[in-house]
Amino acid sequence: MLVKELSSNLSLEKMFSQIAATDGAVFLDSALRTDNTQLSLIAWHPYKKITSINGQCYVDGILQTKDFNEYMDELLDQEQLSPQTYSQIPFIHGCIGYYSYEYGAEALGLPSSQKQAIEMPEALFYCYDNLLVKNLETNRLFFIAHGQTRSLHQALQELAKLFVDSQVKVSNFKPSFHHEGSLTQITSQDYMTQISKLQEHMQAGDIYVCNLTHQLKITNSKITPLEFYRQLRQSNPAPMNVYANYNGFQVISASMENFFTIENNHISTRPIKGTRPRGKTAKEDRINFEDLRNSPKEHSELMMIVDLERNDLNHICVPGSVVANKDFLIEPYATVFQQVATVEGELRPNIKFSEIIKALMPGGSITGTPKYRAIQLLQQQERYQRQLYTGAFGFIDFRRKAEFSIVIRTAVHQDNSYYIGVGGGLTVESKPQEEYDETIQKALALLKILI
Repeated sequence: MLVKELSSNLSLEKMFSQIAATDGAVFLDSALRTDNTQLSLIAWHPYKKITSINGQCYVDGILQTKDFNEYMDELLDQEQLSPQTYSQIPFIHGCIGYYSYEYGAEALGLPSSQKQAIEMPEALFYCYDNLLVKNLETNRLFFIAHGQTRSLHQALQELAKLFVDSQVKVSNFKPSFHHEGSLTQITSQDYMTQISKLQEHMQAGDIYVCNLTHQLKITNSKITPLEFYRQLRQSNPAPMNVYANYNGFQVISASMENFFTIENNHISTRPIKGTRPRGKTAKEDRINFEDLRNSPKEHSELMMIVDLERNDLNHICVPGSVVANKDFLIEPYATVFQQVATVEGELRPNIKFSEIIKALMPGGSITGTPKYRAIQLLQQQERYQRQLYTGAFGFIDFRRKAEFSIVIRTAVHQDNSYYIGVGGGLTVESKPQEEYDETIQKALALLKILI
């Protein structure tokens, strides 16, 4: 393994633009710094590709006898590194990828019979040969090469060319809008009918809160996935941005929701529940902020999700270690305010990563409570599988570290179409028209670029 420190003034965005079209290239991009963001990274030249397709595990396209969870657990055990290994670098070696929403639901015994809009694996993780990792806390940038797909000397030569090309070929970026995409979506009336059916179950006591979603499809937009991402990170920076180029599809994400972070055997999750649009004036902005902060509905909705997350963490944490912060935060983003909570605990010794995923997925903030029954009822109402939307995207470091976002504010590009999932939390008090309007508000940052 080669580790080389570089000038922290290098632009990761410009360098990624030179390799974004290569198979498997991924950019985990903390475009908006917060107290909870620790890194930005670029990874390219994958040397191992692990996927789950129709419930079967494939490694580099070869069907395995083990299932996906078994294979991942064995890999993480075999490759385990000491937590002290290059501790100044937030990610040194491991897997980067995603779990879909349906992967998590199936682990709970709830397979989906809904249609799929996108052809993609239920879960996908790649191990990468080359990495550029920036520690945002110390403002230090590192190049890492593992010598798996090319020699260390070749990796350094490629890095030098990448640096030169990024200076020469990428000039000042000026966003442009109105790319003439055509939007198709569920009608507001159909969505409100789905809400009413779920509220009937709430009145019957089957569930207390749930997160109903629908899908937007944009066709014939003239913008490429990479151009779309570059405009999105400028107009709507988020702490957990992602661009990923996979065989047959691209992921463009501007998520602000941390699903979970693991470090030093400590795990935390930061569920989001409660949204208000940013105001057009400073006065309107303050009014919307206060309206969210003082909303009994939004507060009770998030409290129910906090209780659910606390219960999920108790399955994998040391008894008595799970705590929830009493004060909820209102966090400002480019187009919305979001209400956020934090729940954390200490993981049980020697717990398997698959046990963590099974306990936490799908996330409480994007399902409901009770989780099992909420997923059942949502599957009856939602027309399409969510797939990557409301799944989890992130990294697993071989030093027993991990960080994943909830996949929201995200588009998947395939065959000249962009697919965007949108949704919102419901209670028995929810007003259907307002809930539908909120789902479109959440997508505005993406739609303004595409159409």
